[in-house]
Amino acid sequence: MAYVYDDSGEHEELPSKEEVAARLSRWESRLNALYARIEKWLPSESGYVLDRSSRIPVNEPLMQAVGLAPGSLPKLSITHPDGSRLVFFPSGLWMIGGNGQVSAVADRLAWKLVDRGTDDAPHWTVYTRRPPIRSVEFDCDAFRRMLAEAA
Repeated sequence: MAYVYDDSGEHEELPSKEEVAARLSRWESRLNALYARIEKWLPSESGYVLDRSSRIPVNEPLMQAVGLAPGSLPKLSITHPDGSRLVFFPSGLWMIGGNGQVSAVADRLAWKLVDRGTDDAPHWTVYTRRPPIRSVEFDCDAFRRMLAEAA
């Protein structure tokens, strides 16, 4: 669910601090599942090095509105044998048109992954950020195209 600032005087009640914390916990679970899937899609014997030990700070406006302390979420870095990197990190949970988004960046390239599903059944799509901007289902083929472009 997305929450939008509305100055009309009529406001939807905000979720509780506990509900926001639970949603963030489910988001972290979906991120970990996405990263595990990406790891399985790497070509075997490819020489890529994966790193899931880093985290990125999170302090979204809704967290602040309900008094939830800032936290952190996992990111995934994939290093090619030549040293180039492709990094995935969460860039927003509460958004219009999706159930969270993940940014993917490599040198001068960037993509956005948007979950069009639910917490229980994520459905990831990927958007290119260079013309022609389009979206495709984020599957093994889409990931491997990104990986090839990033190298």
